[in-house]
Amino acid sequence: MLKDLLIPYKINNKIRLGNPKDGGYVVSSDHLNTSKLISLGCDNQTSFEKDFLKINPTSRIDIYDIDSECDLASRHDNVNFYNMEVNSFEQLSIDSNCVVQMDIEGSEYDVFSNYDGHFKYIQQLIIEFHFHFNGNASGWENVLKKINESFYLVHIHGNNCAPITQYNPVPDAIECTYVNKNNFVSTPPKENIAYPLRNLDRTNCNNRTDFILDWWL
Repeated sequence: MLKDLLIPYKINNKIRLGNPKDGGYVVSSDHLNTSKLISLGCDNQTSFEKDFLKINPTSRIDIYDIDSECDLASRHDNVNFYNMEVNSFEQLSIDSNCVVQMDIEGSEYDVFSNYDGHFKYIQQLIIEFHFHFNGNASGWENVLKKINESFYLVHIHGNNCAPITQYNPVPDAIECTYVNKNNFVSTPPKENIAYPLRNLDRTNCNNRTDFILDWWL
């Protein structure tokens, strides 16, 4: 089941980058010092990228979006915008240590399904899955197994703007933060508390109750 592939591991030093609601994500502050951020899907909302630049002012940011423009790229020399659709990692320039942030409304299924390479350069992967837009249970299980081979899931938050219909108790849209296993000497412990976390997570839709995620307890 999907929930068995979405069990977070406990780490210290997590922070939030970006907007209090949509566009902001909880990340590991210990694994942000990279030369590049690759951001897939922005809708010209770049609060996450701006906060990343505050931490890494000399890093390069590559932003990809097929249906948008990017004001940040026109104002900052370190930011490049590519108005194109991405459906495979081979389309990206991943040749050095980087962070990848992905919110592409279901197309993440194709990106991972079409990729048979390695993830050694991706130190941190921040992704919002949209299980209700694309794919099926077995396909998504294969995607998550592929990711789990190289990464530890270190944070998870349900986007309550979407319901829980497809793979109960997993929300149809869920924000996940992964850290490359190469950054760990040993396997971190499994998480022992429920999410969301106070002072880190934020409700996506304020007029709805946030999802309580605790299937690993």
